[in-house]
Amino acid sequence: MNKKITYLVLGCVLGAGATYAACGLLGKQASLTDTSNSVVNSAPKQLTYADIIIPPEGDYGQPVRTLIQDHTKIYNQFVSDVQTAAVNTPVSIIDPYGLAPLAALVGIHTDEPTQAEVIILGGPGEPVRRYKPTEVTQTHILPVLGLKADTANRVQIVIHSKEGAPQGSYNLTLQTNPLAVSTPKPEVKKAKADNFHHKLYFVSPSEGEGMGKQSPHTIGLDEKGTIRWAFNPEMGATPLMKPWKDGKWLAFMPNKLAGKRGGASKYLMAFDLTGRVHNIWKAEHRLHHDFAILNDGRVSIATDGPQPFKIEDVAITATLTDKPNLQVDETLHMESVLKRRPLILDTQAGYLPSYDWFHMNGIDENPNGTYRVYSGRNQSATVAVNNDKSLRWILADPAGWPKSMAPYLLKPQSDDQGKDNAVGFEWSWGQHSPVFRDANHLFLFDNGNFRSTKFATATPAHDNYSRLVEYKINDDNTIEQVWSFGKERGHKLYAPYVGGVDYITETDSVVGVFGGIVRNRLGNPSDIVAGTFKNAAHVIEVSHTTPPEVLTELVFENTDIHTDRGYMIYRGTVCDVYCAYTK
Repeated sequence: MNKKITYLVLGCVLGAGATYAACGLLGKQASLTDTSNSVVNSAPKQLTYADIIIPPEGDYGQPVRTLIQDHTKIYNQFVSDVQTAAVNTPVSIIDPYGLAPLAALVGIHTDEPTQAEVIILGGPGEPVRRYKPTEVTQTHILPVLGLKADTANRVQIVIHSKEGAPQGSYNLTLQTNPLAVSTPKPEVKKAKADNFHHKLYFVSPSEGEGMGKQSPHTIGLDEKGTIRWAFNPEMGATPLMKPWKDGKWLAFMPNKLAGKRGGASKYLMAFDLTGRVHNIWKAEHRLHHDFAILNDGRVSIATDGPQPFKIEDVAITATLTDKPNLQVDETLHMESVLKRRPLILDTQAGYLPSYDWFHMNGIDENPNGTYRVYSGRNQSATVAVNNDKSLRWILADPAGWPKSMAPYLLKPQSDDQGKDNAVGFEWSWGQHSPVFRDANHLFLFDNGNFRSTKFATATPAHDNYSRLVEYKINDDNTIEQVWSFGKERGHKLYAPYVGGVDYITETDSVVGVFGGIVRNRLGNPSDIVAGTFKNAAHVIEVSHTTPPEVLTELVFENTDIHTDRGYMIYRGTVCDVYCAYTK
C-alpha cells in the first residue's frame, strides 16, 4: 500500500540554535508520495551560496577587533586594585566583563608567598564547590563560579602556607542580581537529593515559534535545576561550548558579541567562565554545529566547502595559535571518502540534497587517536575516517548504499557471537553527538527520524521515539548495542532534530538533551521540522544501567495551547565549573 505524507517544505535549515537567512519556501506545502521508491514534489528553490553564506565581513564591526584588548585591561586593572589594597584584604567584583552575571573575581594580596582556595558554600542539601590553584604567590586572583542569581552568596577564601597548611580564612557575601526576565527556567520533574557529581548541564534553550526567530540563552544548570552560570543574553548565546585548558573554554562566537546579525559565526573564541574573552580566531568559511578538541591539542571543526557550495560536508583540523586566523592544517571533504545514498531526510527537507547531503553535526576522536568519527544527519550515518583520510567504517542501516560502500558497513554481531538479546539491536537515524566512552564504546543521540529509508515503511511520529544509545565497535567491524534509554518513553521524547548525549565517568551516568521535541499546540508529535510547530526540550540524566534509572529530569516547555512558542536546545556539555582549570 502506498503512503501519502504531506510535509512543509523547508527553505531554510536549522543548525546550532540559529536559522539560515534563506527561508523563501517556508510555509509552502508539498505532497510527497512514495510510489515504487520515487518521490514527487514541487521543485524547491535553487539555493545559492549568497543565500546561505553569512553576512559580509563588514557586518562584524569593531567588537571583534577590540574585545580581547578591553577584557585584558579590565583584568589588569583588577590585579592592580588587589595589589594596592591593604594586605590580607579581599577585593571582589561580580560579572567583571559584563558577560557572566553569575560569576565573580576575588583577589587577595598576602604578605608572603601562599596558596589560596575559594569555596562557594551552597544552601541546605546543595553541593559545595571549591577551587584551589597550585600556584604559590602573593597576589591571588580567584575565579568564583557557580553562584546563584538574586542571592547573597556565601563565599570563603582560605589561605594556605606554601607547604599547604591552612593559615586563615575570609568570609565574603557576594550579592548577585536577578537574571534577565526572559531567561528560561526549567520545570523540575525530578532532582537529585544526593550522590552529586558537582557538574553543571551547560545548555542553550532558545524560545521561539518553530523555526522562526529565536531568543537564545546559554545557562548552566545544577542537578536540582538551579541556574548556576549564565551568558549575558544581550550579547547572544553560545549554542555549543567545551572546556579547553588553563581555565578556558572554546565556543563559536555569539553573533551579537561579534556585532553581527543572525546566521552563524566565522569565529571560534576562547573564554573563561568569568566572562573574559582570551582569544578569537577567524575561519575562512562558516563554523557550525560542532567541533572536537583532539588529543594533540588541535581542533577539528565542521564547516562548509568552497564553491560549488555544500553545507557542512567538510571538517577542518586547525592549530590554535596567537595569530587572528585559524591555522588550518588539514581539510577533509566527506565526498572524497563517502558515496552518498538517497534518504527520506533529503526529500523531507525540501531543498536539493546536493546542498546538504551530509549535514555534519558531530565530531569526536577515538581515545587511541587513530581515527575520528563524523555524524552525518542527512545520511543517517556515523562515519569513521582514519588519520590518513581513508574510510574505516560506516555505522548505519545497510539499505540504499552504493556497492562500493558495502565493505565498510558495520555488521551487527550474530547471536552465536554473543549478542545480548535482552538489549535488542537497532540502527540510529538522523543522529547527533557521537561521544566515545572508551576506545570501543560509542554513544549517540539517536533522533530516530522515520527509522527507514523509504516512506512506505516509515515509522510515524506517534509510534516513534528518540534515544540515547551506546554501541560497542569490535575490531572485526562488527557492532553491538550494549545500552539505551528513551524508547521506553515513546513519542513523549521524540525529537526529530537536534539533541545530544554526554557520559559522566564519576557517577557512571549518562546525560541526554532531547532538545527538538516537535508537537502541535495540542501536544501531538510530528516529524515536521519546518514551518509552524511547538518545540519542547528535556534534559535528563540517567544511570548507566539496564534498565536505566532517571536521576534528574528538567523540562523546558510552554503548555499554553494558544501559542506556538516553545523551547529548543541544540546540545549540551556536562562539566564542573572549574573543570577547564584542571585540564
